[in-house]
Amino acid sequence: MCASSPSLGSVGRARGRAPDGAVLPWMGLVLALLVIGCGGEGTHASPAPGAAFRDAFTAHLPPSARPAASGAPGASATSGAPGEASASTGAASRSGRGAARSRGPFRAGTFNAGLAVGILAHADARAEPVVKALAEEPLDLLCVQEFWLEEHWHQLTNATAERLPNTHHLAPDPGGTALCAPEDLGRLAVCATPCGGARSDAARCVLERCMHVLPTVSGGCLSCLGRDPRRSFTEFAQSCVDGAAAASAKAVKRGAREVRDARLTAQTFYGYGGSFGTGLLTSAPITARDAYVFPSALARRGVLYARLDAPIGPVHAFCTHLTAEVGGVPHPAGGSWTADQRREIEALLAYVERKVPRGEPIVLLGDLNTGPAAAPSVSARLPGHFQRLIAWGFVDPSGVSGPPNCTYCSDNPLSGGQGTRGSLIDHVLLRGLSGASHRDLLRRPLDVQVRGKRVRTGFSDHYGVVVDITPEGG
Repeated sequence: MCASSPSLGSVGRARGRAPDGAVLPWMGLVLALLVIGCGGEGTHASPAPGAAFRDAFTAHLPPSARPAASGAPGASATSGAPGEASASTGAASRSGRGAARSRGPFRAGTFNAGLAVGILAHADARAEPVVKALAEEPLDLLCVQEFWLEEHWHQLTNATAERLPNTHHLAPDPGGTALCAPEDLGRLAVCATPCGGARSDAARCVLERCMHVLPTVSGGCLSCLGRDPRRSFTEFAQSCVDGAAAASAKAVKRGAREVRDARLTAQTFYGYGGSFGTGLLTSAPITARDAYVFPSALARRGVLYARLDAPIGPVHAFCTHLTAEVGGVPHPAGGSWTADQRREIEALLAYVERKVPRGEPIVLLGDLNTGPAAAPSVSARLPGHFQRLIAWGFVDPSGVSGPPNCTYCSDNPLSGGQGTRGSLIDHVLLRGLSGASHRDLLRRPLDVQVRGKRVRTGFSDHYGVVVDITPEGG
């Protein structure tokens, strides 16, 4: 997700409504910006969502329907001794279990699963086969993106426990207490009712009827509502409104009404309750871990770091998902999507330099939303940004096994299945290591059952990448 396609229209066809399962109709408004809005202006405060919600959502609907993790941006998310993740990171390691050392290459992969429930088609139906397919891959290191819901992340870690027992993951962080004032939820309920009730998926109707309401709803409330779009209105009331009432009562008892007010009116909004969506899994023991949180709005962004005791020797692994450039869609903070990504790349490189002693091997994995052109059918995406990574010292092994393929492609069934072009934006980049081979990951159709019918789609709207890594010169 979060990558502009060769045609915004083709993205709209794939990313309109989620046709599987009942989704709250106005959740498309809350979550639609995750399709295109993954960057900010260096602040946790998100602006009022009026015009940006309208423009973003209409651009992606089909015609027929569609670090301290809780502190300041740019902060380290680890405290304590190396190799110990603080509780706030949500990192986990099933230490003591790992793959035996071997003389073969170290196999690393990246996959953007596109499990954006309520936004990208068939996300719930795809989750189980995606997890199963990844668990069957003979990988030593895996970086995943867009596992937005914690339940999907836990399904993946459970399924890969034997092959990839050591994991690193940032827990969701909504940027504060995500609660709603009763009047917030009440206004949304009233405007959504004519569209078919709280469980309808009539997103276009709600777009027209509720757009005037969204700028009046606090960012904390939107974060609570965006935590899981599958919940019923009653469930929202229990967790978002009743919880707010309890917090208010406690604040009043303490004589600190301003605490209550800050919780209810904060304008920070992060989709899926502040989920980062990224995770790192490996067979190698993790001897040190950390994370860096990028300044962002709308969706949490950051980079995971793990020092691995790999069979080929110590490796410094970085797993990330950078902001996309989305053309004509207005930036919600009045800035530039391109500038957001440029700042993220500079912050990423500075972080790598701080974490890695000079000359030690590095692997950078993830959906970087930038890449070079390659004949005959791969179009460049912000090639200057990709060249910055290469100029810094990373090596792109995408051509070692033949002409590179696109990873975000117009022929993907989940992106419309039409066309012959695409972009190579998912990468495994190396420094101080060699790529022995480069191949696609889950580049095949997927059949799922949706409302009792068989539907042919893709595992994601991205294809993944796998690289066999050997020591440099080895």
